[in-house]
Amino acid sequence: MIGNVLKIYATKDIFIGYVDTVSFNNLTNEPEIITKILPLQKTVSKDKDLPDYKPLSKIYEFYSISEIEPIVNSMKDNEITQFISTKKIDDIIERKARKIGAKTLTKKAA
Repeated sequence: MIGNVLKIYATKDIFIGYVDTVSFNNLTNEPEIITKILPLQKTVSKDKDLPDYKPLSKIYEFYSISEIEPIVNSMKDNEITQFISTKKIDDIIERKARKIGAKTLTKKAA
């Protein structure tokens, strides 16, 4: 959600992405690749037969996507609806990150 604007997406098009990012070790200052999670949206191009997965926001930086899963797999039965808001997506991503002990991908500094 940017500012006070609430965006709505089709739930079937939202996925949880496990992405590889480069992080620097605080003790040695050596780069290391770590996995974090972030919300992705499935898009289909007319030129391609395969779907493409893009971050909901262009303010995330990551190296590659290692795994994806539909967001409905992490939703409770009473949460599943045809459409989903950015606030609900953020809540589900945070809950999933706590459950598996991962970090969410933070927004890059401007």
